[in-house]
Amino acid sequence: MQQRTLVFKQPIVRDPTNMRKFFLSDKFKDNLKNAIYFLRSHKQQNINTLLKPLEIMVSNPSEFDENCQCNIEWIGSQFLSEISRIPNSNNEELNIIIDDLYSIVYRFLLEFDLSTNFDLSGELTNFISYCQDNIGSFSSGTQRQIEYASKWMHISITKKILNTKNIKDFLEHSKKYDEINQKIDSWDEKIVQRENNVENLSESLKKYETAFNFVGLYKGFDDLHKSKTKEYRWSLGFTVSLGFLTILPLSHRIYTHKPLENIETNWISYFANLIPYIAVTFLILYFFRINYRVMDNIKSQILQIELRKTLCQFVQDYTEFSSDAAKKSPETLKKFESVIFSNIVTTPKKIPSTFDGIESITNLISLAKKSK
Repeated sequence: MQQRTLVFKQPIVRDPTNMRKFFLSDKFKDNLKNAIYFLRSHKQQNINTLLKPLEIMVSNPSEFDENCQCNIEWIGSQFLSEISRIPNSNNEELNIIIDDLYSIVYRFLLEFDLSTNFDLSGELTNFISYCQDNIGSFSSGTQRQIEYASKWMHISITKKILNTKNIKDFLEHSKKYDEINQKIDSWDEKIVQRENNVENLSESLKKYETAFNFVGLYKGFDDLHKSKTKEYRWSLGFTVSLGFLTILPLSHRIYTHKPLENIETNWISYFANLIPYIAVTFLILYFFRINYRVMDNIKSQILQIELRKTLCQFVQDYTEFSSDAAKKSPETLKKFESVIFSNIVTTPKKIPSTFDGIESITNLISLAKKSK
């Protein structure tokens, strides 16, 4: 079967929510196809004119479902009943059905034309013109339907659409248009005021930005100060422990060794026994000295960090201060920056090497062995 299509001039997008599917239903499509197949075997002029819009309906079911919802509700069941009777009708019954179908199809096409934003194809336009020009050739019932569709149906369709919930909601909202406009004007004024407030706050924030930067710098120095203080306490505790350990070896030797009966003849042996204790004491003293120097360096670093924290507490608006100070007194700014941003130095004296101390103790032991 040759299919006919609609000629679209513009695309149209509609909401298919709650749309009745009539032309897309299998029952309607099957009955309409059977009816078209049966009508093709007849050569009457009125049947050939009717076949063209029926074929277009078969080819474009979704478009007719979307744009003919009112007549689907009003005469859809009658349309389905008429086309389902065609294959089993005789000539007299067929003429009556064809007469009824003209009014039914005419109504669907007028609603379709009213609901779309494109022009109908020439074949559909010719069918509408044929019905209007030859209205006297139809039965009285069909004539009344054609006249109703031409004069009053568009009013009924408009009335039905205007009474839908969406349209009522729209009309209700339109009543509040003035109130909404007043609120919008009020909001515009508030927005302008708030924009001015934001600009003022922005200026204030720019002034405090530099101060916050110094707060962050102070926080960094403060964290470093806490770390160094903890390190200093551990070093101090270790230094005190080493100082206490220094006196233990010789004290242990003195209080645990038996007094010599003849110290004049055995003094060499007596002092030879003291050598290991003396060596351990010197070794402890060496590490005590190293740890003391480390502790002294940490204390020096803590003092430098405290100086930086003190300087950060009184500096405000450093960007403007630096620009002004660079013009008025460049040396003052350089001294400040050299203190704040310089490295934290340690005591310049060199910490003694561990291997040097061990070598000194080894030489002492060697001399003691030679004396024996």
